Amino acid sequence: MQRLACLFVLFAAVVGQENTCCPPPQWEASIRAKGVAFNPLLQTYETTQKVYLDEINGKFVHTVDADFEQTGKYQYTVFEDYRKAKRYLLVNGQCTISDLTEEFNREWCVSPANFLRNETFGIGDQSFVLQYFRVERDLTTYNLNGHSLVTRLSDNRCVIHQEMIDLFSKADPPTRSIRVSFVVHDMKDTISDNSVFDIPKACRGAQGQKNRQKRSTEDCDEVCEVENAVGTIVYP
Repeated sequence: MQRLACLFVLFAAVVGQENTCCPPPQWEASIRAKGVAFNPLLQTYETTQKVYLDEINGKFVHTVDADFEQTGKYQYTVFEDYRKAKRYLLVNGQCTISDLTEEFNREWCVSPANFLRNETFGIGDQSFVLQYFRVERDLTTYNLNGHSLVTRLSDNRCVIHQEMIDLFSKADPPTRSIRVSFVVHDMKDTISDNSVFDIPKACRGAQGQKNRQKRSTEDCDEVCEVENAVGTIVYP
């Protein structure tokens, strides 16, 4: 489960949060992240990621390729289709399909209530200002704390450039589980290839139907661990 938590700490939903500052209506970005998992195995990991957000058409995709120091490579894709109210989750080739009941994805928004200060980078005419925000998320089995560096594009549009996060278990006493930092780069205010919003092949037809079957509470496989990590039920 630790490996999954390392991945999904970046995608903890901030769904339906009011007065948030969010990316442009259409937004595409690349991400590089490095982190350390402290338990049960002390290991470092790196990820490359892509985010495609289309608020106009109600679609969201996040893909992750991760490489863990001891446990190897890992792949994750989530496709959320808000017009059809469906979420498709692909974890190492295993697809699960669930209903979407929340509002449009707000994972990449920040709350003005968490604004801390402006910070200037560069020198002289080459300087620029980023805004520094506190990050706090209450997940099912973890508490997430950290900071974000953000560019404000308008009153209600912002883009995150960098985020630094600590993830603490809710055990007694709490223990630090993960420390991760990621940088967002190569952003665009349009979607370069709309085929990214196609339903993943593994989720189509009979295969997708098969993976929709409910599991017993005892059958807690890797996908179940995803649920525990992000506090989201991925099965209907």
